[in-house]
Amino acid sequence: MLKYEILTENKNYQYIESAVSKYFSGFSIVEQTGFWNRCQEESLNITIIAEKSKRHLIRHIAEKIKSCNEQQSVMIVISKVKTVFI
Repeated sequence: MLKYEILTENKNYQYIESAVSKYFSGFSIVEQTGFWNRCQEESLNITIIAEKSKRHLIRHIAEKIKSCNEQQSVMIVISKVKTVFI
């Protein structure tokens, strides 16, 4: 499994929630403070645990968020993880 994190400015929360839930039934959105080009901004960390085969959907969602938020870029972090449900 992979952990995908999409980091973006904290704008258009409802749109982002809707865009992610269209493709994934489980995910987290954490509001946080981030820095870009030495400037502080309120940001979102969208975390999705999914198979490698879903990578194209993550990129698609990130591109939609980038466009909606009118950003130069959003960051996608990909990490290998082991998950256990208890």
